[in-house]
Amino acid sequence: MVDPHLENVVAFAPGTDLHAHPLYTSGRLILQQKSSCMSAYELCPPPGALVIDACAAPGNKTTHLASLMNNSGTIFAFDINPKRLNILKEACELAGATCVSTRLQNFLKANVTAHEYRNVTHLLVDPSCSGSGMVERLDHLTDSQEDRDGLGARLARLASFQQQAVLHALSFPSATDVVYSTCSIHAQENEEVVTAVLEQSSAWRLVRALPQWHRRGLDAFDCGDYCVRVLPEDGTGGFFLAHLRKVSPSSVSQSDIDVDNGCEEKKRPSVKTGKKRPHASSRSGSESKRMRTGTGVCAVYAGTSESDQRNDATSANGSAAVVVSEGKTTGDNTAVRSLSKKAGKGKQKPSPGFRRRMHKPVTG
Repeated sequence: MVDPHLENVVAFAPGTDLHAHPLYTSGRLILQQKSSCMSAYELCPPPGALVIDACAAPGNKTTHLASLMNNSGTIFAFDINPKRLNILKEACELAGATCVSTRLQNFLKANVTAHEYRNVTHLLVDPSCSGSGMVERLDHLTDSQEDRDGLGARLARLASFQQQAVLHALSFPSATDVVYSTCSIHAQENEEVVTAVLEQSSAWRLVRALPQWHRRGLDAFDCGDYCVRVLPEDGTGGFFLAHLRKVSPSSVSQSDIDVDNGCEEKKRPSVKTGKKRPHASSRSGSESKRMRTGTGVCAVYAGTSESDQRNDATSANGSAAVVVSEGKTTGDNTAVRSLSKKAGKGKQKPSPGFRRRMHKPVTG
């Protein structure tokens, strides 16, 4: 069944292993948690756009962006680690994401005035974080006081870097939309970073990201209702997301920003007209955006309800995403995305080592 929050996500039973499935081994399906699909889905750059993925490896969000862009335009994918960047290159080659141009470089050192970046409009900033939202890393909840003290110092260092990364993204001259995300549940890496960035960026405001999602940011922060939080009890990895948009000089308050439905509909001007946009579920069939054709995204994740656990095959472009009804119940809701009908055709099967590198836990 189609996921109620992300229109190109299809549910299958928890615990299903698709690593040996031909669609996966050919690069036409990409495994990813549902929550991690939200960043690219919310940014939703149009086909032909110039985009930056600031901390891109191992490449799951990068290939998701390529799919949303119909593999047209350019995605500049940055990573400072050569081994991780090689994993990203392998992933893009296997998936057929030819619009990705990799950069072995610290994103903070990228020259915003360089000719190749002067027309970049959309940026995804998913930097290194504590990874505290990942189920396998929730042992911090029972850490000793000494461990918690060490965590505090680490969070301070991470938050400083995260803030710098977002501010650098906002400084690109043609930037219009920046999505910031982490797989952390700590406010210090999430709402506090967004608050600090907004205090230093008068030309930027928050869009109310994924309004169809039930869990918002923390109420203690003014930015809270505009942000998205995901917790492990939501059936997928813990996650945080905020969407910043550049506004005209005449927009002077946060209330001037309308809600945004990510890829559910075409981007519209963000200045409020007095009425909120209807939810996707309340729009008529003619108003609701259909699944993309061509190289559209098709995602699959492990559902948790009986209604999710049915056999089905669906796709945005004719390359079926198989929905399996077998499997054990787990808390790990993995997602599978289809890059394109042709992607991966004739490619070599990924080695087991490549699969282990792509799907081992990574920060951010």
